[in-house]
Amino acid sequence: MMLVLYLAGSAIAIGLIALLIHRLGHSAEHEFADEAAVRQAFVEEFPDAAIARVDLAANGRAALIVLNEGYGLIRAMGRYSLARQFTSGDIHRLSREAATLRLRLTDYADPVFVIDFGKEDTATRWEELLGSANGTTRETTR
Repeated sequence: MMLVLYLAGSAIAIGLIALLIHRLGHSAEHEFADEAAVRQAFVEEFPDAAIARVDLAANGRAALIVLNEGYGLIRAMGRYSLARQFTSGDIHRLSREAATLRLRLTDYADPVFVIDFGKEDTATRWEELLGSANGTTRETTR
């Protein structure tokens, strides 16, 4: 009987903590306001990165970045962002469907990056840029 009460009390306490965190606004998803915000967040992770170009997703939650040496990507992970650098050798498969680009990397820790640019020409430009960088498998669906 005590075990049941202990488990029920623990479940209620965990639920109340989760509700409190949500009501205080700590579960809000991070969004990048503009390219300057993307640059600032990326440089916080990689201070030596020289950013040449930034293309922000339509929903403001991800971006692809051209660096002087390689590429970068950044995405919202809850309230914070996750940034990483990669080279053309890290690309396993690249596919595009209209304005959405799907990038599969060789890294098992963060293998798939999906970004919807909202503009088909931006997705096409990235597909050509990343696809021509090496002999990746490219798939285009319209």
